[in-house]
Amino acid sequence: MKALLIINGLNISDEEIKSFNRREISGFERISLNSFIFNLSESSNLLADIQNYLQSRGNKYSILYFEKDPTIFTYLK
Repeated sequence: MKALLIINGLNISDEEIKSFNRREISGFERISLNSFIFNLSESSNLLADIQNYLQSRGNKYSILYFEKDPTIFTYLK
């Protein structure tokens, strides 16, 4: 199962992600400045850590769950 995290009004930097991911967990990918996709079997703890951080800051976010792998299309200009 995969989860797409979309954060409203906050771009998490690569340095912040590294601080959350001290154990160097794989299974997640940055989709945009404020969106990440997680393979929940590998990185659910990292998603939970980021959720706690966002809740402590008062940032709104959405999580979309996918039972099957979503199709991701990226248009690079």
